[in-house]
Amino acid sequence: MRYGDGGGLNAAARAKREAVRMEAAAMFAAGAHPLEVARRFEVSDKTGYQWHRTWKTGDAEALASKGPSGPDSLLDAAQRQALEQALEAGPAAAGLGADQRWTLVRVRALIDAMFGITYSLKGVALVLHAMDWTVQVPDAKASDRDEEAITSWRKETWPAVKGTARRLGAWICFMDESSHTLIPARSRTWGRRGKTPVIKVRKRGSGRVSLAGLCAHRPGETSRFFYRTMPHRRRKGEKPGFREREFAEMLDAAHRSLGGPIVLVWDNLNAHKSKLMRELIEARPWLRVFQLPSYAPELNPVEGAWSLLKRRIANTLIEGVDHLLALVREHLNHIQARTDLIDGMFAGTGLRPP
Repeated sequence: MRYGDGGGLNAAARAKREAVRMEAAAMFAAGAHPLEVARRFEVSDKTGYQWHRTWKTGDAEALASKGPSGPDSLLDAAQRQALEQALEAGPAAAGLGADQRWTLVRVRALIDAMFGITYSLKGVALVLHAMDWTVQVPDAKASDRDEEAITSWRKETWPAVKGTARRLGAWICFMDESSHTLIPARSRTWGRRGKTPVIKVRKRGSGRVSLAGLCAHRPGETSRFFYRTMPHRRRKGEKPGFREREFAEMLDAAHRSLGGPIVLVWDNLNAHKSKLMRELIEARPWLRVFQLPSYAPELNPVEGAWSLLKRRIANTLIEGVDHLLALVREHLNHIQARTDLIDGMFAGTGLRPP
């Protein structure tokens, strides 16, 4: 089937395809056999011979692209740019209410409203692919995120964190909390077409495991990861979760293990800002604390550990709290032993290394 507008390829893909043809022409000029060229560029033998015959009729110029096959696009470059800006602004900006999905029907209506051009749904899909847009599952972010505050934190607070750590010879430590229930996350698995795979989950019984994690980084040192677990079996007198004194005990343990001062970075959980927590921090002269901006989990490398853990235990039939606790410890111990994972978690924040 032949498509207009370069077969649905974007400009970068078309340029890459053209570069391959020019390299093939250079190899033919150097005396390479068509089969050698076919192996080099992982194309069929037939294509290698076809390129060679075409090259012989006019050198490299004969192999140059003649432009997209099929009909010209109904949208010119300026209209595509305007369309992309409208798509980036989101459905709400286009007057489509709170539903934040772009569908082919909606994009077709948008093109019609903006330019008075009517596409088929298939045509809309080709336009989107040519613009390098694909169908994706979106990330969720809090609607009341303050993007300016997050940008300011990256530009101003993070350098202050690094400067404080450098002055004190301290470890920069990020801390975060999470929890897991007996019903695991679901992840993709293979199954027969048209028959959705089914995983078993435990519906009877209840309980969860609370987690606290800490990533430690210092230039010239091996990055470290610490964690604490707290199982909840719904028994009378159980602690509801990590509170100020548990945080302080974990920081004390990390301080002993690291053998140096700590510059702590964590979020705005109430227990992190309470009067008791402030008193516990003031009682530790080796500790300095910085707060992350609200609703910015991507700045905390410990979130990477929780993401890895979630994927590792996804689709698992969990028999009870003890089984869940064992799984959590097994996989967090694996992270502890892998410096490359810990460094990767930090790199995932996009923060410049300390």
